[in-house]
Amino acid sequence: MNKKRLLVMVIAIAVFACQKQAKQFPVIGPHLIDDNGDTLIHTIGAFHFIDQDGAPFTHEVTAGNMYVADFFFTTCPDICPQMSKSLKRVEEKTHHMEDFLILSHTLDPDFDTPEELRKYIRDIETEARNWTFLTTNDEDYVYEVMMDQYLLSGSPTGAVNGGIFHTGKLVLVDQKGRIRGYYEGTDPLDVQRLLEDIPLLMDQMKDEAENE
Repeated sequence: MNKKRLLVMVIAIAVFACQKQAKQFPVIGPHLIDDNGDTLIHTIGAFHFIDQDGAPFTHEVTAGNMYVADFFFTTCPDICPQMSKSLKRVEEKTHHMEDFLILSHTLDPDFDTPEELRKYIRDIETEARNWTFLTTNDEDYVYEVMMDQYLLSGSPTGAVNGGIFHTGKLVLVDQKGRIRGYYEGTDPLDVQRLLEDIPLLMDQMKDEAENE
């Protein structure tokens, strides 16, 4: 076997190995079988919030978009500042991407009015180009969305001294509303993993759409 043929074989093996090692993203959540035997995969369903400008924000805005979601509140003294710092990194890396959004839902809607959310945006010094901050007129509703749709834990009275207990997870949702990953918003290494996963999942979703 000559060297040229051997080199071609090595390259072919290397390409095949790279293809085999491509990261696969799980579809997270319950998978149910309906009466017809079809698999029903958990997706983020209909929702309705109010954005930082006081405008309605619903699931229709996110339809066809990939996005990262988190749950926070503006007066949080603990993990929320670090989570927002992490999402600033995500915003800086993704604001140029088409069909990509960031959603931050407040868990203290009684205090976090649209005006307070705009103040928070100024305080953390973000341009919020593809980053929307969401509130509601119903505190119970945001917890329902967090637990039932995003499958996260939390409680308005679960922390010490009656504070708000909530997770620091960032949730990656694909264009079909499926949860594809959880990332610890207070861990810079995990946030870096998220930043690496976003374009990978984007490419996989494009391939999936082309093959449908």
